[in-house]
Amino acid sequence: MGVKAQAKGQGFSVDEQIARLNIEHFQKKLTSETDEAKRQTLIKLLADEEAKLVQIRAKAAFDQRPREA
Repeated sequence: MGVKAQAKGQGFSVDEQIARLNIEHFQKKLTSETDEAKRQTLIKLLADEEAKLVQIRAKAAFDQRPREA
């Protein structure tokens, strides 16, 4: 079950903020990592986190849709 609290002043859910920070972290690590095995791990982690962010945003959009009376 996702956390419904909003990141302070951002308008993002805590889950979305964590995913965004993880993506930023993995991207930064990729710029300096030279070991190919570690790079492949970072690429996998980055792809997984990007997919997670898509799911979080889709769920948020679904939850915000207008409800029929």
